[in-house]
This record gives sequence, structure tokens and C-alpha cells, in this order.
Amino acid sequence: MLRFGLTQGKSRGASNFTSLTSAQRASSITLLSDNTIAAIDEYDLVLCNPETFSVESRYPYSIFLYGILELPDNKIACPTEDMKILIFSRPEKNKLELYQTLEGHSQRVHQVILLEDKNLCSCSFDGTIIIWKKNDDGKYSLDKQITVGEVRQATKFDMKTMKVETVEQARFIDAICQVTKNLVLCSSNSFVEKPGWIKFVDIYNGSIAKKIMLEIGNWNTMVKVNDDIVFVGGLNMVYLIKISEMKTIKEIDCKIRTTGNVTCVLKSSDNKFIYAGITEGSGDTASSRLFKYAIEGDDVKEEKRGYDEPDGINCICKLSNGKIMTGAKVKIVDDLV
Repeated sequence: MLRFGLTQGKSRGASNFTSLTSAQRASSITLLSDNTIAAIDEYDLVLCNPETFSVESRYPYSIFLYGILELPDNKIACPTEDMKILIFSRPEKNKLELYQTLEGHSQRVHQVILLEDKNLCSCSFDGTIIIWKKNDDGKYSLDKQITVGEVRQATKFDMKTMKVETVEQARFIDAICQVTKNLVLCSSNSFVEKPGWIKFVDIYNGSIAKKIMLEIGNWNTMVKVNDDIVFVGGLNMVYLIKISEMKTIKEIDCKIRTTGNVTCVLKSSDNKFIYAGITEGSGDTASSRLFKYAIEGDDVKEEKRGYDEPDGINCICKLSNGKIMTGAKVKIVDDLV
């Protein structure tokens, strides 16, 4: 195992902030079960004090990390731009060690989730999901790889030949969510290709149980509302998916003014609300707002919108004191009431 701070060399361009509240490019923030805050600032995974927000441990990596998943046995999983999943252990509360590196995808790994059977499931821009089996020694191994995205012709720039080539490529998978013991919901990602889709994938036999066609091609986020409803966020729209019937039951307009792209979602620990970061525009003209939705049985209704945030909202964390922390440029705000 490799000790934190001694493994990956220099961090590429990260701000090396000493307090999370001064982070400018936080892409993921998570409150761990022991109240430690874990966060990613582009290339670095950090652990922070939940009261002072000071950085107490930092693991610099060489390329983008895309999320934080808390695992059993005091471990953390992070998918990466370079097609890997990094598993970290915490031998002490404020120390990180690289425990295992999982390799199997051929493009960016965008998300990894913990399944009910304690195995992992990851999705990638290579159009596949991988089931990673947890072995008796606590480490994970590739169990099966399932192609979910349809194969299509795409262009790819080859860094070695410096030429653009035409290749066969499966459509990107951007988000996954386990909905039953054997079914995982997967969503497509494409601003260009329409329509989009959401697929129910049987992770035991590798088959597509159901494909739901959607008008928009880009679906970034999803979270289970309850045992039978999934909240799926994308460009200009939120869909509610009924699991037992495998169909959409409601469309919710999420435009801020003329457009709105759902970039992140969080369900409250009391299961009463869903928070969503929604962005309109891009670059210097972009603005974002925090939306709050109330869960009412099998329905979800918009309850409150926050003020415009010019810096964008791409991650949300509910702190133990009830306040909400958002990134990229980290802010702490009161709950929307």
C-alpha cells in the first residue's frame, strides 16, 4: 500500500488550499459517516475537519477525479479520468492510503455505486458498466462487463499519430442507480445525439430489461426518491421514473430562465427533500441556482429556488449543522426554507 502524499507526485494545478472554504474548483463534497468531510478539488482528494473545514489530509493525483463514494470498512472509492477507480483506506481518521486500483474501462469512469450485495458497479464513457466483486480479502475484482450504450461511429484524436480517426464507440453512460436487487438504471449522455434514453439493466444476466426513450439526449444525475420512484435530472427537464412499471410518470421543467441543466442532486437524510444544482448557460455567462424539491409520496414538487450563483453549482453536501455546502467555488448557505 502507498502512503498519502508520497505516491502520485505533484498535483496538476490544484490550488493547495488549507481550508475547504477557500476551494475554487471543488467537484465533489461528501459528509462521511464519522462527520469528516471528504472533497475533490479537480485532482486532489482531501479530508477536512467538519467544524473548521481545515484540510487535514491530502492525496494529490495527476488527473481529474470524478466523485466520492464511501465504502464499508472505512474506505473511499473515486472514479478517474484515466479509466480507473481508486480505492483508498483510512488507517487513521485523517490519513489516506491507496488501497487498490481497479482497471477495466477504456474511457473515463464517471460514477461508481455500492450495490446491495456489497459489490461495486461503475459506469463509463466507453458505454459499459462493470460489476466489481468484493472478495474475501476485502479487495475487488472484475466480475462482468455489460455493454449498455449502442455502438456508433465516432471521431477520435490519436495523440500518437496526431490524426483524427473514425472509430466504433458505444454511447456514453453518465449516471447509474440501483433500483432493485438485480436492476440498475443507466442514463445516456449526449448534447448532440437525440433522443436520449434510460435503460433498466439486469446486472445478473447482463440483459437490457427495458429502454425508455426521452426527448433530450443528456441525463447527468439520478437518485432514488423511494422504493418505487427515481428522480432523473438532465437538460431542461427532470423525469420521475416508476420502477415497478418501468416508465416515466412525470416531467418537471427545471429551466432557470430559458435553459437549465441539472448537474448534481442530493436527497436529504430524512428522505423529505431533494436538492439539485441547476446551471444555465456556460463560461462567463453561466449562472446556477440551488433548487429544493419536496418529496410527497410518489411525487416530487419544486418548493424553493435559491439566488443566482455566478460560479456554478456542481456538487452539494448537507452538513451536520443543517447548512448546505456547494461547489465548485465552495460556499456555505442556509437551507432553503
